Amino acid sequence: MKTRNTFILVLLFAFLLCACSAETATTEGDKQADNTAVTTAEAAETDAPQTEATEAAPAKTVTLADLEGLDGKAALALLEEGGLKLSEYYAAAKDEAAEAVAQIVSDLKNGHTDPSMLYSKKELIGLFNTVKDLLKVPDRLQLYDIQNLAAEKGEKLSWADLEAWQYEDIGSGLYIRQYPVGTEQEYVLIVRGADLAAAPDEIALYRLQNGALDIENDPHIDVRTEDVAAFVNAS
Repeated sequence: MKTRNTFILVLLFAFLLCACSAETATTEGDKQADNTAVTTAEAAETDAPQTEATEAAPAKTVTLADLEGLDGKAALALLEEGGLKLSEYYAAAKDEAAEAVAQIVSDLKNGHTDPSMLYSKKELIGLFNTVKDLLKVPDRLQLYDIQNLAAEKGEKLSWADLEAWQYEDIGSGLYIRQYPVGTEQEYVLIVRGADLAAAPDEIALYRLQNGALDIENDPHIDVRTEDVAAFVNAS
């Protein structure tokens, strides 16, 4: 009996010893796995490309007034700050680019916005359009613009409908805007009234007889109520 009890105690001790050994092995394995995971994560973090968020500097706003009195090179430098992208042709010939920019700025100030009339080289036309877009210079009103606006708006044609095109304020006491039409200096559109919040008193298309506006004698029509095409075709 005593021998039997001793044998049972030995078995129980052996069982407890095996259980402790298994738990210790599991704990060590878990620690090793955790360490491996940490090492792998650190390595991945180290290997990952380090990128820093960078914000592009905002382009400088440039207007025709900013270019007043500047020579070509200074105007070119200012326009480049505003985002002007030169073609490869001009990037290799900055002096010529500066000369071209000076001429373009002069043309824009004088109201010319038709590059095909001013330049023949493809690079100059592209540069002209880029400078014009950069300076937000509005286009000249065209006869077809007037016809389309008249057909669409009729008597409801307003000051705001014509804001997108070039004009010159020539009024004194009244609001009078003179819109050059096309590039041939044959027509001008005159919009006049006492209040910009109210409908214009007149939106008249004038045909220039002597190259300059003569409000008293040049033939004209109110485009809101008269036939623009018939007026143009009668010239």
